[in-house]
Amino acid sequence: MTAQNHEKRLKEINKGLKRGDKRRIAERAEGSWVWVSYVLAGRGTSERILQIAESMIRENSLHEEIGAQCEEMQPCEVTEQP
Repeated sequence: MTAQNHEKRLKEINKGLKRGDKRRIAERAEGSWVWVSYVLAGRGTSERILQIAESMIRENSLHEEIGAQCEEMQPCEVTEQP
C-alpha cells in the first residue's frame, strides 16, 4: 500500500469513528487504547487495528440505518381490552 493510500485510509477511518470507538477497538484487539490511538494517528502500524476499525464503522452505519428505519415506522395503537 502506498503512503497516499495509507493516509487516505486513515483519514476515512478517523472520519467514521465515534466517541468511545478507540476503546472498543482496543478491547476487540486485546490491546491498549494508547496503541490504537497511535495507529490511527499514523504513528504506528497495525493492519489488524485498521481492519477492526473499518469493521466497527460498518457496524455503526448499519445500526444507524436500522435506527432510522425504526423511527420511520408508525407506532401501533394500543387498545385496552376489557
